[in-house]
Amino acid sequence: MRSDEPSTTNAGRPDEVDFVSGRTRIYGIVGDPIEQVRSPEMISAEFASRGLDALLIPIHVLPADFDACLAQLKRVQNVDGLVFTIPYKRAAVALADELGAHARAIGAINALARRSQGRWAGDIFDGMGCVEAFRRRGYAVAGQRLMLIGAGGAGAAIGVAIAHEHPRSMRLYDVDPKRALRARRRQGTRVRRRSSFRATNLGRARRERRLSRHVSGLVLLGAGLGARGPVTRT
Repeated sequence: MRSDEPSTTNAGRPDEVDFVSGRTRIYGIVGDPIEQVRSPEMISAEFASRGLDALLIPIHVLPADFDACLAQLKRVQNVDGLVFTIPYKRAAVALADELGAHARAIGAINALARRSQGRWAGDIFDGMGCVEAFRRRGYAVAGQRLMLIGAGGAGAAIGVAIAHEHPRSMRLYDVDPKRALRARRRQGTRVRRRSSFRATNLGRARRERRLSRHVSGLVLLGAGLGARGPVTRT
């Protein structure tokens, strides 16, 4: 039986911790590699701030083991959700019984949540987080001209989420022109007719980015490891 105060050993050290118990609900973040992720400490802190008995733990799964390992993880009864990072956002789609609108448009997920009757729901929140970062800083996306560099997993998710906000136009750039065109098709189905989308090569993107250094009122957002929120350049 747990008491209000942790017990101590003869040396005066606590012999138990108070942040995990047999009642703790488990969430995992799955990737390869996994050492770089910051989600476990941030999301576990958010659980604690909300008074939830839950932890997010890192789970290192090799590609050859992904299918077998995840099939068994979904059967663990105190696992309520999974987060996916590189390189599994597209492979994880097959684990979901139902998909959100953004996940259906992109063909990838980064979150899987347990629902009733053993069903699992998947969606991708990279783009939603980006839009929310702008919103919290007071930057409206609707009616603005935007440039998106990179149309991979996170870039595609950001593009679709921004498209839902109805920008005036968006330029899409990627080292792989075909990937940029695929992103354009996905995003073009999510916006009003008067919004325009253009895909082009990365060399032109670099030239325009150099030119943007001289543009006032420019808002920049970096999405990736170590990236910070939107930055205004005046």
